[in-house]
Amino acid sequence: MRSLQEAIGSELIWRPRGLLSRTHDLVDAEVDSAGPYATLVWRSGFLMQAPAEAQSGDGSWYFLPQGFFRQNVRVLAADGKTAVATLKRSWRRGVLRLEDGREFVWRRHAFWSPSWRFEDTNGTAVARFQWQFSLPRSTTRVEFESSAAPPAERALLACLGWYLVLMSRRRHAAYGAG
Repeated sequence: MRSLQEAIGSELIWRPRGLLSRTHDLVDAEVDSAGPYATLVWRSGFLMQAPAEAQSGDGSWYFLPQGFFRQNVRVLAADGKTAVATLKRSWRRGVLRLEDGREFVWRRHAFWSPSWRFEDTNGTAVARFQWQFSLPRSTTRVEFESSAAPPAERALLACLGWYLVLMSRRRHAAYGAG
């Protein structure tokens, strides 16, 4: 896999590999043949409690949902044991706290908007996610601020953001709201 450092200034999209695939790739919208920057694989699980594994050229993580209604997420390192971060969600936002104490805020752009973003503690957008409905498979466009975070953190935010977008879409589908 390629490093997200190579992707600065490129338009990236998350998309599933197939119509019913549990595997999603983060690819360059212009140069698809170069291979993915990251991959997210959903593991089997009950409804929205399924864990996911993310891999990129900058790191690997496991995302483990916790709780039923709030859906907090524990982020573990590739070994599956070492905690890397925890996302605590509330009704309209979430706070991602890395193990070193730094925080990023996860929020939807507007109430009915198909856009989400991670912000730093100053409210500056670090990573943006724009859901794009299309048939047969929907995608999400990802944009990064070039100096917002180191490559490993950008990769974590890209993968976790996509995981959270998919969780939101699954939740809406389960409740019959879209």
